Amino acid sequence: ERRFRAISRVHNILVRECIRRLNRLKQDLNYHAAKAEYAQIMQKKDRGTDDESRLKILGSVLNECIQKYGLTAESLESYIKPAQKKYRKLITSQQVQKECRRVFNGVEKVLYGGGKQIHFKKERSFSTISGKSNSNGVKFDRETFSIEWAGLKIECDISRDIDYIRESLGNNKVKYCELKRLMFPNGWHYY
Repeated sequence: ERRFRAISRVHNILVRECIRRLNRLKQDLNYHAAKAEYAQIMQKKDRGTDDESRLKILGSVLNECIQKYGLTAESLESYIKPAQKKYRKLITSQQVQKECRRVFNGVEKVLYGGGKQIHFKKERSFSTISGKSNSNGVKFDRETFSIEWAGLKIECDISRDIDYIRESLGNNKVKYCELKRLMFPNGWHYY
């Protein structure tokens, strides 16, 4: 529970900072002018070569504005490093980076898609924590059918479908592990 609470706090810290950065970007007059001209050219049915070259210039102006306000995945990862150190006994850096990518996907939807705003999440709405690989964070050991996660060792219950599980894990490489939790009347169950 403490680990899910930590990842939810990291997520909400990132969302708060992204909302600040998005608000500053929305107040930038150069960004507004470039975005309006870009949209106007894109609405034309018959664009010429001059329009295409202007779109490239406007695209680079928009990208410069986005980078200026730190709305990139790399800048979010560097921003969250101090907060990640606070929770280093609970969650690993790869799990924090994965959460940065989730938040950045929301930022991309706001910038390029139809998204209006990114949202905070309640602690109870976090159902998964995943890493980038099986060598860091949540590690699955196929010999003992257990996972190890930053000092916590949990035995996996494979009482059902043992043959199927052993066959599926046979010679296949485990790329990454993800912990999932579901709420039942008697509490959280972890998978």
